[in-house]
Amino acid sequence: MKKKELRDFQWLKKRDKIPGLEKAFWEMWEYYDLYLRKAEDLPYSSTEMALVGNLAMAAARRGYPAALEFYREGSRKKPLQRADLWVRFSSKQELLVEAKTDYISVGSGEKTIVGDIRYYFREADRYLERFVKGLKITSTKPVRCSSIFFAQICIAERDYKKPYRKILRELLRACRNAGKEAASFYAYYFLEDNPNLRKILEKYRDPDNYYYPGIVIFGKILKLK
Repeated sequence: MKKKELRDFQWLKKRDKIPGLEKAFWEMWEYYDLYLRKAEDLPYSSTEMALVGNLAMAAARRGYPAALEFYREGSRKKPLQRADLWVRFSSKQELLVEAKTDYISVGSGEKTIVGDIRYYFREADRYLERFVKGLKITSTKPVRCSSIFFAQICIAERDYKKPYRKILRELLRACRNAGKEAASFYAYYFLEDNPNLRKILEKYRDPDNYYYPGIVIFGKILKLK
């Protein structure tokens, strides 16, 4: 498959565009390539905080200050509310992120994917709303927030009867259609279709005979004050 088919970032709602966020994702894909070459390990098969940490690292590599488990100064509530990630893209634009992660099977239907996206967005939105309400706003700068859902993709061994390229194209079509209903953007990263693919996947296949070839990420941009 062509590289563009294996990794991409697309804005689904033009009004929500944050150019720096798109750049951070492309930097993260470069890091994933490096990680695969050097560690021979799956860079996207990890915990929620590790996935958010990869995005923070990518933003920092692009020159954007970033902080994990971010507590904002001026919080009035105790216990203090925190966001998973803070990134400053410019002097007038900061982004707070709350992320969720779960597994989605290649065999999941479009309705299932839509339901998962909305469920995790609702969970993340609640955290962000509490975070912003607990702030003592001392600046006129807008507080922009993003709920992000990291969907780690799993493929049952039986589904490998189809060609890998066809599997991914069907999945990405369903994900993009699902994302249009709920998300501001979506992005994805998958392993290259080459002789080493099965070797890498076999190494990390779980006891239930599931493989993990990549990740799809959905995000929603909110403007909260």
